[in-house]
Amino acid sequence: MSKFQLTGRKRQAAGIILIAIMLWVIIYAPTSLVIYEPGLTFETEPLVQHGQGEKRAPIPSEEGEQGAFLLTTVKLTDAKYWQVIQAAWKKDFAVYSKDSVMQGMPEKEYQQAMKLEMTASKHFAVEAAYRYAGIAYTTSTELYISKIYGESKDIRVGDRVIKVEGENVNDMEQFTAAVMDKKEGDIVALVLQRGENKIFAMVPYHLLFGNITNALIAPVPDGLSLGELDIVVPENPADEIEIKAGDIGGPSAGLMFTLQSLNLLLEKDMTEGLRIAGTGTMDSLGNVGAIGGIAYKVAAADQAGAQLFLAPEGNYAEASAKAKELHSEMKVVPVTSLDTAVSAIRNAAAHINE
Repeated sequence: MSKFQLTGRKRQAAGIILIAIMLWVIIYAPTSLVIYEPGLTFETEPLVQHGQGEKRAPIPSEEGEQGAFLLTTVKLTDAKYWQVIQAAWKKDFAVYSKDSVMQGMPEKEYQQAMKLEMTASKHFAVEAAYRYAGIAYTTSTELYISKIYGESKDIRVGDRVIKVEGENVNDMEQFTAAVMDKKEGDIVALVLQRGENKIFAMVPYHLLFGNITNALIAPVPDGLSLGELDIVVPENPADEIEIKAGDIGGPSAGLMFTLQSLNLLLEKDMTEGLRIAGTGTMDSLGNVGAIGGIAYKVAAADQAGAQLFLAPEGNYAEASAKAKELHSEMKVVPVTSLDTAVSAIRNAAAHINE
C-alpha cells in the first residue's frame, strides 16, 4: 500500500467523522434559542366548574345549537439547529433567543412565574364574571415571589411572603412599610409559605429594591419581584367558580375563562351557538389587555374550526392580518372589555345566523 493511498484513506475517514459530528450538532446539540408555533386549542367548558365542583349540563343557545369557547395557546419549545434551519421557510414558525423570552430568568423559575400569572389570571377572570353577573363576593390579598432574576437556593417563585422583619404582610404597602428603615447593605428577614412548610430567608436589601422610590416595580439584576394575588370568595358557596388550567401558563386566557364562567353563572349559552376562540388578559374590572403571540393563536383557532376570534384591541391589526393571510373564514373582532366581547358575540351571531 502506497503512502498516498494511506493518506487518502485517512482524509476520507476524517471527512466521515467531520460529517458525523456536524450531523450530531444539527440534530441533537442544544441551542440558546426557542421555537414559537401555534399550540393546542382547548374547549374551556371542561376546565371551569361551578358550585363546588358541581357539573352542569350543556346549555343550548336560542338557535338550538351548543357553541363552545376555545382557549388558544402558543407552543414554545427548545430549538435544535435543524429546527432553526427549518423555521426559515416553515410557515408559522419563529425563532427567538431564550433569554429574551424568559426575561433573564432561569428556565425553571420562568415556568413557575408563568404558572403564578395563570393563577392571578384565573382570580381576575372569576372576579370580573362576578361583577358582570351581580354576584356578591369578598376579596383578600396575598403577597408572592413573582419572579427571580438569577439563581436562588432558598427562595422560589410562588412562595407566599407572610412576614417581613417579624411583621405580618399581605400586600406591597405593608411590605414597603416593614422595610422603610432599611438601606443599601442591610439584610431583610423574610418568612415564606411553601405548601405546608415555612421557609426562613435572609435577603440583601438591594435585591428587593433599587431604591425606595421605585420599590414596587423595578426589578434589579439577580433580584426578586413581588406580586399581589387577590383571593376571590363568593358570599354564597353555590356561586363558587373553580378553574383548572393544568400546565397552561401565563395570563392570556383571562378573557375566555371569564366568558365561560358567565356561561355557568347566568345559566345561559353566552356563545350564541358559535365556536368562539379568543385571547386577552382580564382585570377585575372587566378590561381586556393585549398579549403576545397573537398570530400563532389565530392560526391555532383557524385550524380548530373557530367561527369567531376575539382579539384584544392592541393585537387586532396583527390578528386580522394573520386571518387574511390564512384565507380564513373566521371573523376577527377587536375587544376592549368584557362588555364589548359580549356585544361582539351577539353581533357576530346575528350576522352568521342570518
